[in-house]
Order: sequence, then structure tokens, then C-alpha cells
Amino acid sequence: MAKERPEEKFTTLVHHINVENLALAHMRQNPRKAPGVDRVTKDEYDKQLYPNLARPRGPHAAASLQATASEKNLH
Repeated sequence: MAKERPEEKFTTLVHHINVENLALAHMRQNPRKAPGVDRVTKDEYDKQLYPNLARPRGPHAAASLQATASEKNLH
């Protein structure tokens, strides 16, 4: 995308992170690679791919869950 629109400044790609794109990226991974730091292989992760991808993780996960809970209290 940046090559197509070189005049634009791209400051974040977070709007491209969604379950569909994560699933596509996962499917492109080499299945013969070593397991991750959690020792889960690609084959094991595939068995629950969409539930795994939908589960919030990382440093922003708690913030997004908190925002969701706050939004529910407003309505």
C-alpha cells in the first residue's frame, strides 16, 4: 500500500490487524518451523485457529477489554 501511495505518511497499521488478516498470515506460515515460545506447534494452533485469534493478547488486550466493559456500562 505504501508503494502505491508514496506521497502519504503511514503512521500505523493497526487498522489492518483483524482476525481475517491474522488467519491469512497464520496459514502462510511454514508448518515445519519450530514451535513458538509457548511450545504450541502450528498444527496444534490450527485446531482452534479462530478462537485463538479472537482471544485478546498482548499489551493492549487489557485496555481493549476495559474499554469494552466501560462502553457496556454507558448503554
